This record gives sequence, structure tokens and C-alpha cells, in this order.
Amino acid sequence: MISVENQKIQVEVDGVLKEATILKIVNLDNREFAIYTIDNGNDTSDVFSSEIIKDSEGYDQLIDIEDPDVKAKILEIINIMFS
Repeated sequence: MISVENQKIQVEVDGVLKEATILKIVNLDNREFAIYTIDNGNDTSDVFSSEIIKDSEGYDQLIDIEDPDVKAKILEIINIMFS
């Protein structure tokens, strides 16, 4: 389980592996979501969120959030985190 906040992980963005930093793990409707940042290298970072699922070997995998209602809830959490 991805559980350590400020943990560095590798994520793929547009086919490129990048280092991300976990900000928060959120439990929502019995599902886990990671909120994380990727450094742009120019003193700015982008904030992303993904659902955490187990792959066929039992390892955590980040996948895109497809459900618009879940996306809205996660965005609300992100807005609260940064307000």
C-alpha cells in the first residue's frame, strides 16, 4: 500500500517517467487515491491525482480517475489542501 506521505515514486506522464512526491493518500467510497506533485524544474509543480489499485501481482498501481463525480470530490480535497 502506498501510505507514506512525502514518499518519492515514479509515474508515467505522456509516456515519460517522472519523479513524483506523494502529498496525501485519500480514502473515498472504499477506494484509495493518491494526490501527488511533479516538479516542473522551474520552481513550480503540478498537482495530480490517481486511483491506487492492486495489479495482478499485488503491487500498487496508479490509474486515471474516470468517474467525474470522484474527480470533483478529489478536486475539492485538493482545493482545501491548498487554501
